Amino acid sequence: LARELFTTRLRLATARSAGFGIAILVFLLSGASAALRDWAGDGPWWTVFVDFTVLYFVLWIAGLPFSVIGHRLEVRYGLSRQTWRGWGLDDAKSLAIGYGLTLVAVEVLYWLLREFPATWWVIVWVLGLGVSVAASVVAPVVFLRLFYKSNRLDNPELEARFRVLAERAGMRVLMTF
Repeated sequence: LARELFTTRLRLATARSAGFGIAILVFLLSGASAALRDWAGDGPWWTVFVDFTVLYFVLWIAGLPFSVIGHRLEVRYGLSRQTWRGWGLDDAKSLAIGYGLTLVAVEVLYWLLREFPATWWVIVWVLGLGVSVAASVVAPVVFLRLFYKSNRLDNPELEARFRVLAERAGMRVLMTF
């Protein structure tokens, strides 16, 4: 079953990547990108915003069938018990968070390209390191709580064993239930 699921997921990911590549090529080669740029006007911030927003949501819509198939696979193979409603809410949360964070990153990148044409890549590298460190702290505390429910263990003995294990590993356990 694991091999079958892996093969199916690999085929799905390959098809999704190929589809995204084709969609982006069509967007660029058909003149849609130039038409969108011309429609957006002159302001560099606004142009980046419009181009990014259209491309982000078009690719999200193009990827939606693959996401639906992926959810069906997880349910069929017993890896998820999530309802379609729950899946849809998680997908909407993921879309909103991903769009917001990626928009900020793209706008900052284009600003750095305009303002620091010779050294933008060093600044992006340093910012990337900082974002990675911050995300490693923020993601488990904030983002995981948006998508997963967590409850206190009903078994105090098991909880104590996990605490001892966490302490031995040098991990801090947050108590926010």
